[in-house]
Amino acid sequence: MTKINRRKMLKVSASTLGVLGTGGLLSTSYAKPSRDIRTQIDIFNFGGEAQQEHQKRIYKKFNEEYPNVKINDIYKPWPGGWGVYTNNFKMRALGGLKTDILSIAIEGTQESIDTGLLLPLDDMIKSNDELKKIVNQFEPALHNGLKATDGTTYFMTREWNNMIIHYNTKMFKEVGLEEPKKDWTWDEFLYAAKKLTRDVNGKKVFGFGIPYFNFGMTPWWHTNNTSYLTDDWKNSNVNDVRMEESMAFLHSLLHEHKVCPAPEGVDVYKLMRNEGIAMTGAGRWPFPSYIKDNFKQVNIVNWPRHRAATTVFGSGGYAITKECKHPELAMELIKHMVGQDHQMGYVKIGTSIPSWRSVSLTPEFSKFPKNAERFFGSLDDIKPVPSPKNFSEVESINLRHIGNIMTNQVKIKKGMKDWHEELQRAMDEAYG
Repeated sequence: MTKINRRKMLKVSASTLGVLGTGGLLSTSYAKPSRDIRTQIDIFNFGGEAQQEHQKRIYKKFNEEYPNVKINDIYKPWPGGWGVYTNNFKMRALGGLKTDILSIAIEGTQESIDTGLLLPLDDMIKSNDELKKIVNQFEPALHNGLKATDGTTYFMTREWNNMIIHYNTKMFKEVGLEEPKKDWTWDEFLYAAKKLTRDVNGKKVFGFGIPYFNFGMTPWWHTNNTSYLTDDWKNSNVNDVRMEESMAFLHSLLHEHKVCPAPEGVDVYKLMRNEGIAMTGAGRWPFPSYIKDNFKQVNIVNWPRHRAATTVFGSGGYAITKECKHPELAMELIKHMVGQDHQMGYVKIGTSIPSWRSVSLTPEFSKFPKNAERFFGSLDDIKPVPSPKNFSEVESINLRHIGNIMTNQVKIKKGMKDWHEELQRAMDEAYG
């Protein structure tokens, strides 16, 4: 899709979608629907097979209370990233297909809000004690990360993930390294990566595998107290000298120190399980595959700091659309999908971190890995992944220019200049 077409689509979205289904607009009072209500709720959703099976269990519990409500769950794959998923939702709406509840991650939040289709939830929450109790269970940083830039609540927080270092405890022991401490630095990380890079029985083992995607690269900017966008997410910040410093450090891992495999086409999590690398970055999502492959010698630690001790997080949640004819009913379903039973279900699935800190304290969550408390511990100083309303375009620009630099198609300084100029043009178009 060209930039012009994309801009037109956003404008059409805002004008067309904004007038759909005004019957769902709420007063400040919350009226719980009758048990006898007969209707259908359409949910635009994402997730793998395990998530789908878990959702079915949640829907069954909801139908015990509302037996005449049919739930139409429209699952969409997202191999192209959150930008692709968000565009699928917008095109569905523009095609006249009804959606009552939208599931999305923080990356698509502002882009979805910008369509004008989503219903503000603040009045609904304020007028319902049960909703207040649920919201109070959410970790504030996670819930606030899903709000609009003006502070309006459109999403109820479901789960989250961060970027944290996964490391092989056995390999650290083999080379005589102590396991990293939570306040370790870039220099200490590099020292460990060098020591862990070696030949083992004729096989090259690397110290670190670069998580080669936008979310996976972002901690390197944040731990250097910078980012590719300004704090308001409206302008490029790639020309910040700290961005170049971070990019140069990443480039050196691959080309100077040679502690990483070439990132193109590499599944770092498979390499981690097969002991082809000793460290990588991820949230909780690789742990089901670790368990399946009986890969138990793994632990987690904070991302190494440079100028800042922080990392990045992304959270997911549910919104109600303005075209929803029964928003209170939709919220009754959402209560189930973000409540304690749901949270415990995500603990068992293992791909995400529950949005309730209290659930993270259960034995089920904390038994593996050994340092599981580090997931929530990282929230002490954490930043959301930059998520402007043109996120899908920003993501594409970032990865293309990072790829050009990391594969030596362009020198670092020239690559950073090109990246900044193209990103700024995109931000001017989106917000100018």
